[in-house]
Amino acid sequence: MKFVTPRLLRDAQVLTVWERTANVLGQELIRLVNKFSAHELFIEAMESRLASLKSGEAVSIVREQLTFVAHQLHEYANADVLIQQVEAKPLMQTLAYVYESIVALEWVQKHGETYADLVDI
Repeated sequence: MKFVTPRLLRDAQVLTVWERTANVLGQELIRLVNKFSAHELFIEAMESRLASLKSGEAVSIVREQLTFVAHQLHEYANADVLIQQVEAKPLMQTLAYVYESIVALEWVQKHGETYADLVDI
């Protein structure tokens, strides 16, 4: 006679590991874009943060990337559910890169001179 409980417990533990962070974030992107139009909020927030930075080559490069990503996000929001599932993980990775780039630019413009003094030591 077999008991189902040990198998259910084993499967429950494996499934939490199976998803991994990237898959969970991809699924969250699908939900947020479709339910709350979060892509528009992301674009607006990133454009606002970029606008507060001093102009420069790095800011221009990130601004170009944000424009490209904004186009991708609008296409993604209007795509079929299956396309969204396939594209969710790579698009979420791209969004993370854009966000990290903007945070790095903000940090450099706020602390750049102080950090440069430390590096010269």
